[in-house]
Amino acid sequence: MLRSGACRLLLLALVACGESPPAAGAVELSGDVAALVNGRPITRDAMVTHARALGLLPREALAQLIRERLLADYAASRGYDRLPAVRVGIEQARVRALLAREVERAVPARDVAGRARRLEALLAQLKQATPVRFDPQGVSRALAAAPRP
Repeated sequence: MLRSGACRLLLLALVACGESPPAAGAVELSGDVAALVNGRPITRDAMVTHARALGLLPREALAQLIRERLLADYAASRGYDRLPAVRVGIEQARVRALLAREVERAVPARDVAGRARRLEALLAQLKQATPVRFDPQGVSRALAAAPRP
């Protein structure tokens, strides 16, 4: 019964997007494509990455990616992708993705771990050298509030 409702919802979303659903067996997915939504693939890699990032089962992640793709396509068909605020948000998301990827490439995980160990050692030295009660949370708050170079 639940599957039937989900299928109806998917068909309704496809019709709302102006696409007719493919005939059974008409679409053949390759090994790296988990789903095809409005002619565009959702890859297995995207599904697995999404599942890991959100702690979902792969089939739950795929269902969420399909819903998001359908909603994004519907929003685009209604002109939302041309709104200035949406364009700015898309541009900011691209910049964040680029920066995240570049930081991952530029800073090896071992460097991050080494820096964390050095900071912990420095905090330990400060605790020993400070005659008054040392408050690491206060230091963290002060560092977070300090202007960035």
